[in-house]
Amino acid sequence: EEAERNGRWTTTLLFKAVRRLSERVKPEILDWWTQAWLLHVEGFHEARLDMEEVKVRVSRIKELVNLLWK
Repeated sequence: EEAERNGRWTTTLLFKAVRRLSERVKPEILDWWTQAWLLHVEGFHEARLDMEEVKVRVSRIKELVNLLWK
């Protein structure tokens, strides 16, 4: 609702939504999301992750994607 009113998602709203989703659906969602966020920021924007760090996170993020396709 707040994102619709503002016309966009902020980082704060996004993290709140993920936390609430993990509380209601599956606790691991928060961990998976955190890995995805870290990969996005540190791997894409900052380019500070080497291939091994990316591979470790991708395997965790796949669990989140698989949950969405169930």
